[in-house]
Amino acid sequence: MMQDTKLNLTIGVSIIVGIALVAVLSKYDTSREIRKIAKAKNEIQALSKKIQEHYYTFGSFPRALTDSNLQKLIAELPTTDPFSSEKEPYRYVTEDSNFKIYSVGPNGVDDGGRASQGDRLLDIVVEFRKPPAKGKP
Repeated sequence: MMQDTKLNLTIGVSIIVGIALVAVLSKYDTSREIRKIAKAKNEIQALSKKIQEHYYTFGSFPRALTDSNLQKLIAELPTTDPFSSEKEPYRYVTEDSNFKIYSVGPNGVDDGGRASQGDRLLDIVVEFRKPPAKGKP
């Protein structure tokens, strides 16, 4: 009888420790993901500033992050998307006088620079829209 009580107590403690460990690890993963999101946002914002600097220096947005003039400006900045499984660079898209730079985000899928769908975070995006010239709508 005493042996059964010790066994039940050991199993009970093991289950409690297991549940506590799962709870701690799930918080760790959430915390880790939050840090990755913040890292991506900070890096994308820094790259965005350099792309704008390129625009004001050379009169146009670079065609790609690999543009030689841009490379000189971003040489010290990280350009690898922390959410890309293949360690690819951040995505960069230009259109007229606007650009978008983004990470594939926590889902690891390129959603075309779409930041969210309902309450789901998709891509982590920074968009730049050049203000219209004075006197133009």
